[in-house]
Amino acid sequence: MKKRVLLCGATGFIGRNILERLYQENEYDIIGTYFRSKPTENYDIAWKKIDLRSQPQISKIIENVDIVIQYAAT
Repeated sequence: MKKRVLLCGATGFIGRNILERLYQENEYDIIGTYFRSKPTENYDIAWKKIDLRSQPQISKIIENVDIVIQYAAT
């Protein structure tokens, strides 16, 4: 069973590189977040637009997530 990974800031410089690596390993179900920059990558993952300053949005998105990787700027 694949672990679910939440990658915050998946469209940024570091986040994109982490995303590429996780995607290539094919061992994770990945949820990538973005706020301003829409994803341009063609990865088959779940993309979520979220404001990480919003506690209700955070609480909702982390449900059933095994790993959180935070590379979003604040």
